[in-house]
Amino acid sequence: MGLVSSLAFSFAADYLLQTQHTFPEDSRGLFAHFLSLTGSFGRYIQALTSLASEESREAAELSTRMVVMLVAALFFGALGYIFLILAVAFTAAWVLGISWLILLGVFTFVHILLAVLCALQVRNHLRTPLFVSTRREIRRDLETLSARSQP
Repeated sequence: MGLVSSLAFSFAADYLLQTQHTFPEDSRGLFAHFLSLTGSFGRYIQALTSLASEESREAAELSTRMVVMLVAALFFGALGYIFLILAVAFTAAWVLGISWLILLGVFTFVHILLAVLCALQVRNHLRTPLFVSTRREIRRDLETLSARSQP
C-alpha cells in the first residue's frame, strides 16, 4: 500500500512539475516541494525493492547450484568410498587367501561399530547445555538488577 501511494505521489509530482513552468524554479511552493520529495522517495523505494529482488533471485540461484554440487560431491564421494572398500577387500582376499565375503563382513562390522561410536558421541555432545557462561552471566545480571530494585 505504501509503495502504491508513493508511486501516486511520484506521478502527481511529475505532473505538477511539468505543468507549472510559469513560476521560477526557486518559488514552486511547499506543496510542490513536498510532492517532489515524496515522488523521489517513491522512486528510491521502487529502485531499492527491484534491486533487492534481483539480488535475492541471484542468491537463490547461487545457493541452489551450491546445494546441487554439494549433494553430487557427497554422492560421488560415498560411491568412491564403497569402491575403495571393495577393492581393499578383494585385494586382501587375494593376498591372504581368505574369502572376500568374510572380509566384507569384517569391514561392515567395523563400519557399523564406528557409526555407533559416532552416534554416541553426538548424543553425549547434544546433552550438554549450550551457552553455559552466557546463561551464568545473564543470571548474575538479573540477580544484581533485582537486588538493586528492592528497597
